[in-house]
Amino acid sequence: MYPLIDKEKTGRWLKLLFAVRGVRPRDIQEYLSLGCIQTVYRWLDGTNIPSMDHLYALSGLLGITVDQMVVGNKDDKAWRGRREASFRLAGYLARMGERGNKSARCRVA
Repeated sequence: MYPLIDKEKTGRWLKLLFAVRGVRPRDIQEYLSLGCIQTVYRWLDGTNIPSMDHLYALSGLLGITVDQMVVGNKDDKAWRGRREASFRLAGYLARMGERGNKSARCRVA
């Protein structure tokens, strides 16, 4: 069997990435000039995945590669590692925010 993108896991991963970086679905909608915010919510709930063009644009916004944004069935161990790393990063950013360090958060321009 060839590797496939897992839409549900990718949606959960994107939701974590957006949360860690302080990016809201509305920010994504505006950044990508999407007509409907439901498109973003469908990505986050795993109903659909972003197109390659949208993944490419989001990779620039989030500062990661397209490959780092999608979760497939190649290696479940890698998925668990990504999830654990994102929780650690989210905790760190939350602590920085509590200290008043606003520079630790990414902003959508």
